[in-house]
Amino acid sequence: MRSTNEAELATKGDLREMEQRMKNEFTRIDGEMRLIKWMLTLLLAGVMSLVFESFFP
Repeated sequence: MRSTNEAELATKGDLREMEQRMKNEFTRIDGEMRLIKWMLTLLLAGVMSLVFESFFP
């Protein structure tokens, strides 16, 4: 049988803390992704307006 060190086992509190940290990190990443999507949309709209302007003066 394997002997386990109880100090290395995760408790329910440890799991809750890790879950909260992961939620916070995913929320931050989601916010950054939304900003990047808006920036990309505005950039694409600007490029499209320049392309249309060059073909249809």
